Amino acid sequence: MVYIGLGALAAIAIAGFVFTKTMNKGSSTSIPITQSGATPTVSASSIVQIEEIIVSGDEYSFSPATITLKKGTTYRLTFKNTGKAPHNYIVPDLGISTATIKGGESVTVEVTPQKTGTFGAYCSVGNHKDLGMEGKIVVE
Repeated sequence: MVYIGLGALAAIAIAGFVFTKTMNKGSSTSIPITQSGATPTVSASSIVQIEEIIVSGDEYSFSPATITLKKGTTYRLTFKNTGKAPHNYIVPDLGISTATIKGGESVTVEVTPQKTGTFGAYCSVGNHKDLGMEGKIVVE
């Protein structure tokens, strides 16, 4: 019985040693993951930073009215309804369309512009666009 306990303890010690050596090997930040025979790795250079942009909307404007983005860069765009009426944020030429949300709510979409230019943004609820609820996105 003592030999079985010592054998189990030795196996745990060896596994811990192998794990520590694997994690500290070289200066790589890759973490090996084994699943169904595959060994994918994730490295620090493959992690994408996503910039956050916040646009607020109320009766009947956006703040900021103009935002500038870079082509090919991914952004997390949050639309916050700071008004009382339902609003949304639509930029059809860039494929951006948030849900229509109530006052006090927010909604987030990810955006990666693929073309440069100046694109109109607006609220598509009722006649909000006609009342001045417009803005623009400039993609450089």
